[in-house]
Amino acid sequence: MRRYAQAGLSSQFRDTADFDAFYSSLTDERKDEFLRVGSLYLFLVKQGNWHVDVEDSNPVIDYLTNSFKLVSLFSLVESLGAEEHQDFFEWLADGADDIYPIADKAALAQLHERYKATFGSIRRCTRFFERLPPQRQVKSARASRLMGLPPSPSNT
Repeated sequence: MRRYAQAGLSSQFRDTADFDAFYSSLTDERKDEFLRVGSLYLFLVKQGNWHVDVEDSNPVIDYLTNSFKLVSLFSLVESLGAEEHQDFFEWLADGADDIYPIADKAALAQLHERYKATFGSIRRCTRFFERLPPQRQVKSARASRLMGLPPSPSNT
């Protein structure tokens, strides 16, 4: 698994010695997590192409591949968090004293927003990217595309 993690994350290290030094600095628990995420990153994001076996079609479908890679990347980021998943309906039930009765759809929507702020997966991803150094945030934003268009300069 170590060679897969190194292959997946090689662009983040100057050379093998740099990778080895970083790996050696981790605790045993972190080493396992690092290898898991690094190897999954290689298989799912860097090399994870969506293949089809349909006559007269491309074997790799770009739209499906890119969608799969994006979902995989966000799943890996989410997996790095220590928080356990909390189901929305369980969350509602746990807070029954100060939540019920729910007056209408608007009140339910507000509760859902409150839930997402506390337990939503997007929160973990946002926090992950906010922790990146500013130069890396800019580089990530510039590499992003929406409907084939790069982000506007005001968003980077």
